[in-house]
Amino acid sequence: MVTNAVYMGMCLYAPSLALSTVTNLSVLASMCIMGGICTFYTTIGGVKAVVYTDVLQTLLMFGGVLVVVILCCRDLGGVANVIDIAAEGQRLEFFKLCWFFLVGLWVLWVLFFFSGLVAYSTYSTCDPLTAEYITKADQILPYLVTHKLSHLPGLAGLFVAAVYGGVLSSVSSTGNSMACMVWEDFLKLRPYFSRLSDPAATKVVKLLSSVTGVLAVVLGLLIGNLGNIFNVINIIVSCVYGPIVGIFLSGMLLPWTNYKGSLVGLFGAFAIFTWLGVGKFIQGGGSPTMLPLSTHGCHIINSTILSPTITFNSSTYFDLTTSEMPDITSASSDEMGDDGEVSIYDLSYCYMGILGTVTTMLINSAVSILTGPTQPKQLSEDVVFSPALRLYKWSWQLSTRRQHQENTKQGKQRDGEEGVSMLHMSSLHTPSS
Repeated sequence: MVTNAVYMGMCLYAPSLALSTVTNLSVLASMCIMGGICTFYTTIGGVKAVVYTDVLQTLLMFGGVLVVVILCCRDLGGVANVIDIAAEGQRLEFFKLCWFFLVGLWVLWVLFFFSGLVAYSTYSTCDPLTAEYITKADQILPYLVTHKLSHLPGLAGLFVAAVYGGVLSSVSSTGNSMACMVWEDFLKLRPYFSRLSDPAATKVVKLLSSVTGVLAVVLGLLIGNLGNIFNVINIIVSCVYGPIVGIFLSGMLLPWTNYKGSLVGLFGAFAIFTWLGVGKFIQGGGSPTMLPLSTHGCHIINSTILSPTITFNSSTYFDLTTSEMPDITSASSDEMGDDGEVSIYDLSYCYMGILGTVTTMLINSAVSILTGPTQPKQLSEDVVFSPALRLYKWSWQLSTRRQHQENTKQGKQRDGEEGVSMLHMSSLHTPSS
């Protein structure tokens, strides 16, 4: 629940940052407005409103990003030119790709990643972040829409709708599920709430939905300064969901585990990766290495730019006469420390989830073996992976048979030693003739 609340806050912050780039609306005002609207229709409409809006928002999300990608590819001379420019700037390194994103919504991920290539190809000679046209890297795509595609009526609104649609669907679904979870797991069985009628219980759930909306706005304001949104979300989710997945996989694949090992494995891995995640935020480790960026194509007619929301036509160039900038900006040497040493905090967020899962399973197995593994007769075949259960039964029988043979052998040796001892004692007491 804590992770979901933080995730909702990040989801509200991301589109608010985009909207502040396209309009003069501040991030605070945007978050309050969007959080209020999302909370309103989630509270009033319930699950039905969430489902209907999710369908509409998904279509807007795909459509908005796809339109931006197609138009920018046309302006750049085609997809081949985009690929060539990205490859020349070392933005295409398939052997360093984290292939985990291909599991699940891979079409959406490919579209989002390609939109990043389009943005880089468009500004390969004039990086807006280095030129200080934008203040955060997360603003690059909204700035692209405002700068290059503002001459097309309604496109900026379509893009904002796409960003909001993708995020509001997550916020509304998560908020509604959290409200139902609190009711079912914490309130429903309480003496006072157990006597409520169904209409009264529905009102309580709606009130809880309102509380989750307010909580999301507050958390979004608090965690908006942690860094890149994508990295922050993945770090937080990996720290929590990795150990949880490890517990479920342990129950299915490791039949010998017991409740003691599960508890120690869950909280142990959670503590380890929470410490690692907090350390990454404090030390700044694990952030993607900044590749070289160019500003030699930035030319300006006027000496200042009043607002990042100003509308530009395709013939406008920028020339920063107020300050000097290097033509090429490369990664800072401080990213891995002054001495260039790599620390544990430089672990990529892409691997924190799977490592959390593996760590949980290892700790669970070790503690379960030390405290006494679960016997095969105590297991239910319906909840354990069949090959794993058969292998465990076979190994248990083999171990039991060997133990029985060793006990039998030791017993025979003991009986033999006792027999020899008795013969020796009897010989001592026998009178000599």
